[in-house]
Amino acid sequence: MAVYHRYYGDTEVPISGAKKVLQAQLTLKSVQIDKEAGTCEVSVSIPSNFPAAQKDKVTTSNLVVIVGISSAAIIKPASSSPAFGTPGDWSKTNTYVVKAANDNTKEWKVTLHLE
Repeated sequence: MAVYHRYYGDTEVPISGAKKVLQAQLTLKSVQIDKEAGTCEVSVSIPSNFPAAQKDKVTTSNLVVIVGISSAAIIKPASSSPAFGTPGDWSKTNTYVVKAANDNTKEWKVTLHLE
């Protein structure tokens, strides 16, 4: 699992002229997984080597979360939960449905805390 803060840099992409999108990784402090309950509690913090100009801009309402699951499984966001790998609102618990290779499905609730 990894959690990132994405932001626009000062340089432009030569072809499009758009500001270059950068990202900085947060420090993973803890991950508590309860397989029976289908819950995952994640705590992250801002590392000391984080870009200084971005520290005050990090909020749980706009983070990128990436998870790893079995290559035979499929994970989909439920309701208004963000897709993994895209900026999303993590100020609330997000719900996902995981479908295993054997067609079993399980709903998971993921909560992220910024320390």
